Amino acid sequence: MAQLPTSFAGRLKRALRHATTGAGRGKDCFPPTTLKAIEQAIAQGEQKHRAEVRLIVEPALTAGAAFRGLANRERARMLFAEYGVWDTEENCGVLIYVNLAERAVDIVADRHVGDWSPTPNGKPSARP
Repeated sequence: MAQLPTSFAGRLKRALRHATTGAGRGKDCFPPTTLKAIEQAIAQGEQKHRAEVRLIVEPALTAGAAFRGLANRERARMLFAEYGVWDTEENCGVLIYVNLAERAVDIVADRHVGDWSPTPNGKPSARP
């Protein structure tokens, strides 16, 4: 995990980076064809496991949140709750959070992710 700046100058620099990273950056990094490929990969993966995966790409935090030192991981956990990723039938939601201004990815998994393994016939089942 990257160390967040603690000096005033470092925090200001981080806030400015977030303030100047707009939605256009997300469209540049994730054009429609890329988003479609990611969507297909998630759908294919969900056929092989019980987890329900959600991808959230955020261009940046608010400048104030960046200045106050909100960590990428904290933001990912906030979105995990806000979007109800945890609210799956088997408590196996997974959030992949991308923050473009931070150039960082965090993955938040619900408590039962990993409690399932495939059987020889390819169907997921509970581990003993």
